[in-house]
Amino acid sequence: MYEWLSAHPEVFVPVKEIHYFGADLSHRRPPVSAERYAGLFRDAGNRITGDVAVWYLMSETAADEIRAYNPDARIIIMLRKPHEMLHSLHSQLVYSGDEDIEDFGQALDAEADRSVGQRIPKSTHAGLEAPPQECLQYTRVASYADQVERYNQRFKHVHVVLHDDIKADASAVYRSVLEFIGADPSFVPDFSVVNPNTQVKSQAARRLIQRLRFGPLRSAFPGPIRSVGRMVFEGLQSFNTEAVERQAMEPEVSRRLVGEFESDIARLSTMLNRDLTEWSSAP
Repeated sequence: MYEWLSAHPEVFVPVKEIHYFGADLSHRRPPVSAERYAGLFRDAGNRITGDVAVWYLMSETAADEIRAYNPDARIIIMLRKPHEMLHSLHSQLVYSGDEDIEDFGQALDAEADRSVGQRIPKSTHAGLEAPPQECLQYTRVASYADQVERYNQRFKHVHVVLHDDIKADASAVYRSVLEFIGADPSFVPDFSVVNPNTQVKSQAARRLIQRLRFGPLRSAFPGPIRSVGRMVFEGLQSFNTEAVERQAMEPEVSRRLVGEFESDIARLSTMLNRDLTEWSSAP
């Protein structure tokens, strides 16, 4: 959706995962200043502007912070089946070095320890898009009902998009989003944009690239040089990345998660007035 919105001539969305809001989350990188945040929208002109960041949903303070910043903001929330989303999230965190337990079931078992600050990986990932430490509390991440309710209570305009609907008819979902934000719904982007599952070829190389990119020497170089360096490091990371089919989730782990979220899904179903029965069915 970020790529599709970026392509629209009437819409301006800067780099995603800024995470200016959400002060309750423990990000590894320094907070984004008000000046830096405002500067990201300097080239927006008269276009509709948006901020795309996944962790605003889990944050317990982001909704209030966004409302204080812009009480008339239009909120778009995108949701995927909890067990599928968490399996995908775990894979992404292993790829980025933010998760050091490669077995998904064992990572779920570590959640209690991690909720009290134990068994947290020493990640070298400290970019703007680096996830907060709370990303390792998997079941908290996917407890959607309370998260959606927070935004419904604070904003007049909330639009929920389900991943199932995008798979069924991406163009119809995109048009509904454009109509919601007041952009020309006749624009058609390239819907072939995909986000394949990836893994690193070498974890050692990934750690080295991240240390060099985000390490203490970074601040010693002026902005233009850092921009060139970023492109070099992104190229190196791309070379160290390969697209692979995600390993299937263990059936017992899938059943465990479906049971874990059954009541939450029931609440969400009522809230959205949507039949989400299929979300509570283990594959």
